[in-house]
Amino acid sequence: MTESGGEWPFDCESPTSGDEDDLDARIVARIDPALQMHPIKGLWESISEVKARLPCVPAYIELYRILQAMFERYEGRRVPFKRNRNFRIQKSHILKALQLLDDDEHSDLSDPDKIYANCVETLRLISLYGPEGTRFQHAGVLEMMKDESLPEKYSKPQKRFLRFLREIDEKWQAEHVEQMELDEQTKLAEVEASLEVSSVDSTGSVVADRGNSVTLNSN
Repeated sequence: MTESGGEWPFDCESPTSGDEDDLDARIVARIDPALQMHPIKGLWESISEVKARLPCVPAYIELYRILQAMFERYEGRRVPFKRNRNFRIQKSHILKALQLLDDDEHSDLSDPDKIYANCVETLRLISLYGPEGTRFQHAGVLEMMKDESLPEKYSKPQKRFLRFLREIDEKWQAEHVEQMELDEQTKLAEVEASLEVSSVDSTGSVVADRGNSVTLNSN
């Protein structure tokens, strides 16, 4: 993307080496300027400040929101090399460009797929039980989301926070089994109704086309 929001120019020389590390580095270098021009103002600039506050829970939540915005906009897009346009942007490229991917295999920021899974699950559960929770606002969740205190060495408050969210969700689901079943039946009925409408529209279109065809042929 250009600063004005247009498409990237495919003007960067394509990699000639078959070395995966070299290719990876070239892709990261190519997409870095685009990430800095994300249309959400200040998104790129906030990363350094957020990283400095890790691993407190509020910082992780902000980081996940940044990553969600980056993944949604850039993952899967073609890398704008001049000649070879078969390369696509992956989560790992984005994380490396943001200097977030950790080489330590025991780190919570070492596996791109795990980072993405934790990001999606955490934000989904916050939308259910956080400050604007669609199910309810849990006091414990609200408290943990405000806790900026420096955690003890080697502690992982973001993991504890996600476990806490899961426990709340499991309890809610256990207490609302009938409601969930009813919601599922409602969704299924809506899907079936939509399919029936689509089928009728499709049939009507075919009939209309045939009628037009007959009329044209008769002339």
